[in-house]
Amino acid sequence: MKTIEHLYDEIKKSEELKKEFASAMKENRIEDFTRAHGCNATTADVMAFLTSIKEEKLTEDDLGKVAGGCDVTNEIGCTKLCTDNCY
Repeated sequence: MKTIEHLYDEIKKSEELKKEFASAMKENRIEDFTRAHGCNATTADVMAFLTSIKEEKLTEDDLGKVAGGCDVTNEIGCTKLCTDNCY
């Protein structure tokens, strides 16, 4: 049996699974979805897991890797400008 963490990793990698999971969430069929994908997580388990990952803090290194972000900046007033290879 898969853990909720393993299933979540699979969902992140598949557009099809993302859509299927979103639909299951909207239609309150979370347990049907998890069982269909080899996981025995309950609705409460899934909600607790999603809450826990939502509350995780990003490190400065993680923030520097965010799409559109830049970890090399010069600050001019309220504006930050990228200085090297930001894109």
